[in-house]
Formats: sequence, C-alpha cells, structure tokens
Amino acid sequence: MTRLPLIHSLLSVCGMLLNQTLESILLKLESSPALGARLSEGTGIDFDHVNFGPGKVMMVFLENMVALRIRFGAFADTAGKPQ
Repeated sequence: MTRLPLIHSLLSVCGMLLNQTLESILLKLESSPALGARLSEGTGIDFDHVNFGPGKVMMVFLENMVALRIRFGAFADTAGKPQ
C-alpha cells in the first residue's frame, strides 16, 4: 500500500472540514429558510459546527461575485469585521 504525500492528506482533511461546514450551514437554513435573508446583513447567521462548535456565516458582495465569510469558535464574533 502506498502512502499519499502529506499535501494530499491535508487537502483531504480540508475538503472534509469544508463539507461538514457547508452541511451544518445548510441544515440550519433548511430548518428556517427565513434565515437566508440575514446572510447578507451585517450580523449573518449563527450555526453549530460538528467539530468547532459555534460559528457564524455571512455573505459578502465583491463587485460581481459573492463570497461566504465563515468563522468558528473564538473567531465567530469577527465574521462581520474586515480582515
């Protein structure tokens, strides 16, 4: 059996964490679709992540693109602040 190089393992873990994060957010939005309107407000919405606990997500508009700003744990309250 061959071992994957470290970078492939890290990418795999990052992919799983991203999948868990988006699943947690979608479950929250599924339980209350009206929360979707708050994504673009300055407060965003709170959600619970399986591994990192409390989190916050908000939409950020950048010219003709939309990005999600996601923060966890101690950084959850910094979601609306510029980097």
